[in-house]
Amino acid sequence: MADHVQILTTAESREEAYALARSLIGDQLATSVQVAGPIVSIFMQGSAMVEAQQWQLVLRTTAAQVSAVREIVSASEFVVVPVLDGDAE
Repeated sequence: MADHVQILTTAESREEAYALARSLIGDQLATSVQVAGPIVSIFMQGSAMVEAQQWQLVLRTTAAQVSAVREIVSASEFVVVPVLDGDAE
């Protein structure tokens, strides 16, 4: 596993994205977080196709902190999509 990791996730609003970014930086779980948006996500929810406006976060952290970042993101009810060494986990 590479020492440096990039994690992608989305938030439902700008405020949620900024709050998550500030929390991760403040807790020193990420070295930087970029927030982009709004973006449009298209996904299946049950049997229905959904289009939603979201804000994307790109987090830079270390491999040792991935579990802690996942816990924070999961507790915030955001969808986390980690990318490790270029492959989705």
